[in-house]
Amino acid sequence: MTSIAVCDDDPIFLEKTLKPYLGKAVKEANICADIELFTDSRKLLKCFEEHNPFDIVILDIDMPELDGKELARKLRIMDSCFYLIFVTSYSEEAENASRYETNSFISKTRDEALFISEFKRVFEKYKKYHPQYTVEEVVTSTGIKLFKIPIENILYFELKSKIIYLHICTSDQVFCLNETVFEKVIEKYSKQGFRRSYRSHLVNICKIKDVMQSHIILDNDEKLPLSRRNYKSIMSAVSMLAAFRK
Repeated sequence: MTSIAVCDDDPIFLEKTLKPYLGKAVKEANICADIELFTDSRKLLKCFEEHNPFDIVILDIDMPELDGKELARKLRIMDSCFYLIFVTSYSEEAENASRYETNSFISKTRDEALFISEFKRVFEKYKKYHPQYTVEEVVTSTGIKLFKIPIENILYFELKSKIIYLHICTSDQVFCLNETVFEKVIEKYSKQGFRRSYRSHLVNICKIKDVMQSHIILDNDEKLPLSRRNYKSIMSAVSMLAAFRK
């Protein structure tokens, strides 16, 4: 299921134009989609802050309180993976939109066929190249919640005092998993490019910047312990990744 958020402060345009266009585009692109409409950009921002992101985000640029460009900037800090489409009456904004890693810019002056074809193009591209996500039960102050997290945003998992912590690169927060069996986490994520660097650490190979004899250095310059037992495995995985990227 592809989750799509649409935010425009004009409820009539949102309901009468964007919603039916999206319905047709989703059908033509042959994707299963859950579409949520927002007229308040702050509510969409709150969804991301509560770690309930969307796969595709469609934003009007000219909105009160928090405009589309500033909203996109804030969302990109939390999630670098979602596809972004700007929809606006101001075609001159297209040149400034690229800095937000925009996948499409659609002028509201375009006719229905062009609107639908552009939505369809982005949806098909997402279906082909969509980022991988994982879902984890996280313990919060208000209870256990399901968080949807892009795998490429995860730095590492840490077992400490029988509690498993999740560290992500897009937030200073550390999340406590409801899962208590570290071996289950290892089994799940070893298929997703993670390797055990130490008895208490499972690290995302893609986030390793350097490997030393007794520790590894992540992209954010954080140091994690590296055991002699796991040194060869980590070195091999990092080397293979580097060769693949060349």
